[in-house]
Parts: sequence; C-alpha cells; structure tokens
Amino acid sequence: MPIPGYDRNGQKVILMRMGCFNPYQVKHEDIEKANFMICEVMGNAEEQFFATGMILVFDLAGYTMAHLTSRPLSLSKKHMRYLQV
Repeated sequence: MPIPGYDRNGQKVILMRMGCFNPYQVKHEDIEKANFMICEVMGNAEEQFFATGMILVFDLAGYTMAHLTSRPLSLSKKHMRYLQV
C-alpha cells in the first residue's frame, strides 16, 4: 500500500503488511498479482518514483508460519529471478 506523499528525501514510502490476509483463503499468486498491478500503476503515474526510488516498510504483525509455508516454492523462484533481472 503506497503512503500518500513522499518522505523528506523525496522517496515514495510503501507499507507492506505481510500478515494481513488469511493464507488458507487467499492464494499467494493473487497477492503477487495485486502487488505488481499497484507497482505498475505507480510507475505510470509518478515519474518521481523512478528518479528518487522508494522505501519499503514491512509490517509483520500477524505473519505466521502458515503464511511462510503456504507460499509455493515455484513462486519464490520466479520472484527471485524477477528481482535479479
């Protein structure tokens, strides 16, 4: 979830709430799709985002072992490949 405005260095702040969904009812693939859609909209709407970068804040409240183990290994491999490119 992008926080409105920028920090004092002109960077976009994004809050990532890792434990805010029920891993037994929501697939990780759907969460990833939503994340990438938000990033694409931000990239198209805000040019400053590319020039100054972003700050990620991870909120792990409610994040359990069920969240970690329900994530498919194949999705993690795809995510790592994407981040390396």
